[in-house]
Amino acid sequence: MFSNGKEPEAKSSLNCTKEFNSPTSLKFDITFGKIDDKRSRASFSNILPSSDSIKDWLSNTSESDDGRIFEKDALERLSSILPKVISNLRDVGELNSFVQFNELLASGSFPFENIAYRLFCDVVQWYTLSNTSSMRYSELVKRFWRTGYKLFKGKFLRFMSGLKNTGNINEGMSERRKYEPMNSELNFAVPSWSVLDKMITPVSTETFRPGLIDTMINILHENDPDKIATFKLCVDGQKINSSTIGNLDIY
Repeated sequence: MFSNGKEPEAKSSLNCTKEFNSPTSLKFDITFGKIDDKRSRASFSNILPSSDSIKDWLSNTSESDDGRIFEKDALERLSSILPKVISNLRDVGELNSFVQFNELLASGSFPFENIAYRLFCDVVQWYTLSNTSSMRYSELVKRFWRTGYKLFKGKFLRFMSGLKNTGNINEGMSERRKYEPMNSELNFAVPSWSVLDKMITPVSTETFRPGLIDTMINILHENDPDKIATFKLCVDGQKINSSTIGNLDIY
């Protein structure tokens, strides 16, 4: 029974210390206190490396190995912010999702080409910029947005992007061509139409060129139990996308 009718909030006690007395000396210690999710506490204990394993990893790092040096720097940065990250995620009820995501990363089973993950990475990049005008997008992400535009027109891009920095100049919050991400109202980081318009096609040109796809006809023939060598081809005119932004009904 609780006097205020609410369950007391669980608190966490996390200590993260590191020492760099030499290039191969690193002390990484995290002590978990009361975390409201026991599974999260146990999972983090399995994911986080021990001091000995980190020492072994650093001892194999040469000064000329730029990749290892970068990973060492990333490890230092993560070790300093991880307690605060866990605390903030616990406050919004997303700690378990964060733990599950790291478990997938550790096991190598997370699909990095998943479009939702790539879109999330763009949102992260958006908020790390000092000026959102310098935002750049990968070809995979641009193909996704261009395809969505071809299917659902401009309202799709406007709905998915949110207001961004619309109105900030009139309100004196931003200078022209300089937009701060923290002042933006963002759903997804969506490229502007001028960026998408530079793409020749929303589909990769390395996939198939326009015309009859002989490979598909051969596959149909090989999987046909009657082994019919003659096929009748027909075209659905309502599905021919011959205009810039939409389908053309030729009937």
